[in-house]
Amino acid sequence: MTFLPVPKIMQWCPSLDQHYQTTSSILVTSGCSFTSSTLQLENAASWPGYMKDRCRFDSCVDYSYPGVGNKYIGDSILYHFNTVADQDLSKYFVVVMWSGIDREETCVTADTQNPRLGNIHYNRITQKNISQEEKAKLANQSAERILTTYNYLKSRKIPFAFTFYSNLLFPPFIPKRDTTFEFEKHTESQVLKQLKLLPWIPTDPMSFPYEYAFVNDYFSQNDDNFHPSAQGHLKWLDQILLPGICKQGLINELLL
Repeated sequence: MTFLPVPKIMQWCPSLDQHYQTTSSILVTSGCSFTSSTLQLENAASWPGYMKDRCRFDSCVDYSYPGVGNKYIGDSILYHFNTVADQDLSKYFVVVMWSGIDREETCVTADTQNPRLGNIHYNRITQKNISQEEKAKLANQSAERILTTYNYLKSRKIPFAFTFYSNLLFPPFIPKRDTTFEFEKHTESQVLKQLKLLPWIPTDPMSFPYEYAFVNDYFSQNDDNFHPSAQGHLKWLDQILLPGICKQGLINELLL
């Protein structure tokens, strides 16, 4: 399947009712296939597009791409803001949906593969039978990327929200239908504590997109029985993500 190259610029007339107000005009998002769930840019068909409409952002710049890991996801946010001047940062709001922590990527400059940031292409390494030592290395790489991105956004005073495609931090866990593992038992206690203290949306174990779809039967429209349906993405946005961002004081609910 051919996926849309990054970044995807979403800039259509809204098709969903507005539920929230924001002082920002540009939404910047990144993630894996749980974020990159559209092959067209004519109307909202993924949670970034739904969020653009619900909050009435003028546009959304979406760096998400199926199959990517947390190295690419973190790098895409830093890449976007590398050339944005401080006086322009007030225009932006960032939402990152982090991916599985078993994913490892290499960066090359001579390739035809997507995704790419500038002239850097990201290739995922296929791994089987990962050892406990390798799991610890991968978990710590993801933790470092998440904390680096958090510190960067905080240092530049860019409003943001972090979430995961699936619950990897807050016990109890349910089995995943992919190859990821959780941070528990694979990261040092201090690193795990740092991660859990970040302003995650949500923190309830069963309210991340995968678990939410599992509990509410929002896999039924999808053949892979893993990714949420379009309805599932919208329901999760309306019931979990946007109320969580509002509770953090980053957007305001529209009084109807």
